[in-house]
Amino acid sequence: MKRFNVENNNLYMYYKDVYDNDNDNYIKFLSRILQTRTAPEDSVVPQDGYYVGKTIPSDDINTLEKNSAQFLKKLDANDWVENGVVKEIDYKINIHGCRSKNFNEILDKPIIIGIGCSITYGVGLRQEQTWLHNLAEKLNCEYVNLSMPGCSLAVTSLFCCEYVLKIFKNVKGVFIFVPPPNRLELLSYANIGESLNPIEEQDIHVEDFLVDLEQARVENRKFNNIEKKILRSLDHTTFLRTLKDQKMIEYKCQNLNIPYYSLDSNTFIVPTHLPKYKKARDLLHDGPQYHEEITNEFYKMYMTDK
Repeated sequence: MKRFNVENNNLYMYYKDVYDNDNDNYIKFLSRILQTRTAPEDSVVPQDGYYVGKTIPSDDINTLEKNSAQFLKKLDANDWVENGVVKEIDYKINIHGCRSKNFNEILDKPIIIGIGCSITYGVGLRQEQTWLHNLAEKLNCEYVNLSMPGCSLAVTSLFCCEYVLKIFKNVKGVFIFVPPPNRLELLSYANIGESLNPIEEQDIHVEDFLVDLEQARVENRKFNNIEKKILRSLDHTTFLRTLKDQKMIEYKCQNLNIPYYSLDSNTFIVPTHLPKYKKARDLLHDGPQYHEEITNEFYKMYMTDK
């Protein structure tokens, strides 16, 4: 197979060449991007085909230790303390970076696909507390969890259309819980030379651009002209990207005659201030009662179509 010389600095053509002529390799690359946001911090080598650990980048050990030391009463009030000890969470991620079973275990079974960000992933929750897990139980099927905490649909939408919907032949529905607005993540490298390596050797990371800007606000640093331009264009730019990603999945589902459902987290209003709604263990994300609301809403959509 013809391969581009990465060192010619024409990286666009290199990535296009890999995507067009070595698509399996590009899918593996997307999977590695997923893993940078989903794999447990304390698990390096997959165990029985899974990455298993107690913390993840968005529910890290520092957050856990801080909450345990400073907010134990709040954790207790949210049902995360038992006998004076904070309850553990097992984050179990498959080899593709998804918080669900390995694909080869469920390939011949009916499934649903859930796509989203940290809510869909279930940051700070046990897997059985997540909306997707509970929806799959209601529909008596397995599920694939395509979610990236803190991110938009940019990577997950492509991974879904280019891989997941191609290998699974019994998909009962695709359910998107649309991430909050203004998500803009960038693929980055430890150093500039890393991008010149072949794609299978690149040490890729996902940077949340908005986090960097928010940090600048906290530090009361003045924005340069480029940052100002980006901020002014951010709302509409990210809206267009999110709309494009949703439409790509929707049209793919229409082409395959697969039911498609979408809930926008920005307009899905739940009175989470009421006492019955608990927080996740990280005390930032909403807890299992909020997930039950999402499950019920998607289930109602699904059954209405029947």
